[in-house]
Amino acid sequence: TVAANITVADRSFSVRDVDALTVGTVASAGTLDGNAGVVSISGITSLGNATGGVSVLAGGNLTVSEAISTASASSGQSGGTVLLKTTGAGNIVTNTNGTITTTGNGAGAGGEILVYTGAAGNITLNNNVSAAGGATGNGAVVTVRTTSGTVQLGNVAAGTNGTLQLNVTGGDTTQLAGGNLSGTSLKVLSDSNVTLASAGNNFTTV
Repeated sequence: TVAANITVADRSFSVRDVDALTVGTVASAGTLDGNAGVVSISGITSLGNATGGVSVLAGGNLTVSEAISTASASSGQSGGTVLLKTTGAGNIVTNTNGTITTTGNGAGAGGEILVYTGAAGNITLNNNVSAAGGATGNGAVVTVRTTSGTVQLGNVAAGTNGTLQLNVTGGDTTQLAGGNLSGTSLKVLSDSNVTLASAGNNFTTV
């Protein structure tokens, strides 16, 4: 299990693990000398901007059980990027609390998101994914890619002038019940069936 809290904008977090990894909660620990203690942390948070991204690479299943956020806290700044990738066979799954948020602030743009199974494995995004800009900011590119596996999508928002890209090999692409896809553009490359039939989907160009 991994959890992290990066407390200054333009500071990044990157981790690579040899096998399965969960983004979750790590309890407070440490008592030695009265200075060893570190508080409990859930999920992964950075304060975004150009170099305030998050990268999580797992050699097996990658499970997001708590939120990942690179949303900017300062006016005019962009959200940070998020990369979730498996380097060996394994699935990527976001669970009940596993939102992914890269929103900008004010005129700040959203941060780019890539969810990618680099070997055989399925992607299931059960919870909200948002790369929206701030109040007057542009969205970003959100890419979901498999090397050999299916894709199931919940709510995915690329934001104004944002693009959702689906690059799926070796499996069908479908939407979960109640899930909606949105942005300005939708682009799909696949060798299998793609069924995006939710009445709430909202794009300008496909």
